[in-house]
Amino acid sequence: MAMIFSPFRMPKPKRFNYMPLYYDERKEKLKKMQEAAEAKKDSLPRVNLRRGFLTGEHARRRHQPAKGSLIRWIVILFLMIIFFRYLFLKIDEFVLLLTQQPR
Repeated sequence: MAMIFSPFRMPKPKRFNYMPLYYDERKEKLKKMQEAAEAKKDSLPRVNLRRGFLTGEHARRRHQPAKGSLIRWIVILFLMIIFFRYLFLKIDEFVLLLTQQPR
């Protein structure tokens, strides 16, 4: 078929079959880590979990209170009390400063 020049018809653009390739480094690292974990899992001996539950070892570890948690909350509460006390003491001075007439 011969191409006939027509001033009213636009030529169709060329099409390319280009598929971009992306490299996701994070995905590759994750895949390698999963493969390594699978290989390691196969080489580890099986552990009898029932023995640990029957002796109560798991229950003792789970219900131990966190020693630093209470101290942390006390310190946070103390700091908040100091901060709000300072804030409420200084707010009166701030209000007075705002209400004074400029000279």
